[in-house]
Amino acid sequence: MKNLSLICVSLFAAAGSVAAHAADVYRYQCDDQQVRTVTMAGEGSIWLAEGHSKQFMQQAVSASGVRYTAGKTEWWEHGGEATLTVGKAAPVKCVPQEQVATDGKVAARISWLQRRLFPGATLEVKLLDVSRADAPAVTISEKTMVLAEGAPLTVELPFARKQIDPRMTYSVQARLTQDGKLLMLNTTRTTVLTHGAGETADVLLVPVQR
Repeated sequence: MKNLSLICVSLFAAAGSVAAHAADVYRYQCDDQQVRTVTMAGEGSIWLAEGHSKQFMQQAVSASGVRYTAGKTEWWEHGGEATLTVGKAAPVKCVPQEQVATDGKVAARISWLQRRLFPGATLEVKLLDVSRADAPAVTISEKTMVLAEGAPLTVELPFARKQIDPRMTYSVQARLTQDGKLLMLNTTRTTVLTHGAGETADVLLVPVQR
């Protein structure tokens, strides 16, 4: 156990010198409080992601801006913003996340105990509203990055304080994937921001049992 602790300490110390670069995605904060990401999939196509689900969409004819469609779903980028329409539901307005005024941030310290690194693995970290047991968690903020050396690091998740309701419960979720396979995730809820929790979180990833 002592050796494992030393490994964690060493990895955290190395994190400051590890270069991690963001995946090629564009993040949007939408009026329904969800964060959606757009990943360019090639000329004339994108992946539109919400939570852990994503949809492949292809470019369609548009009088202005750029429009992508897939079945009954439409993603229309225009005037520096985007509009999401699903079937007959009311359109949802989305703006690039960097345009959203943020005045707070959660610092998530990611680690694992295994004696190995994961260069090239993708780390996905989210700040979630997990208040409603009968409904999916709502994404408040998220970051995705490819680990250049595979070492753990501290990930900052910006948020707008007006989004935070002191009556609600918020937590940090992290997943590590490589070549499309889920390798590790945190299985213990790490609460932040409300009910006595602060703005930092120690998130321990554990291997997925197969």
